[in-house]
Amino acid sequence: MGDLIAPKVILDIVQSVGVAATFTTNTSNIYDPTTGNTTAVTGTASVYVTPPFPATRYEDGSMVEANTMVTYFAASGLTFTPALGQKVTVAGKDWVVTALNTYYVGDSIGLYEAGLRV
Repeated sequence: MGDLIAPKVILDIVQSVGVAATFTTNTSNIYDPTTGNTTAVTGTASVYVTPPFPATRYEDGSMVEANTMVTYFAASGLTFTPALGQKVTVAGKDWVVTALNTYYVGDSIGLYEAGLRV
């Protein structure tokens, strides 16, 4: 039962305290055989995230770098899979996802934690 209710509750909480963010995702790559070039096709997805705040703990066993920020967002309703290197725009400022943690509710992902750097 918690697997069904908790993801919705997490989404409601993040939407109530969060801010709008735009994730830029790489949706596919198109190869042009005449030029030999590959072009990335990107898309965007709007998501509510917690306002970014300074990271104050260790990530991946190493010291957190200065100016690293952290944000959380609900997994429920996402139309993409978060990944390292994705661009995130929050309040007009562009960030890059440098760390990503998932938090589970039973067998389902309930929440993502993203480390962000300019």
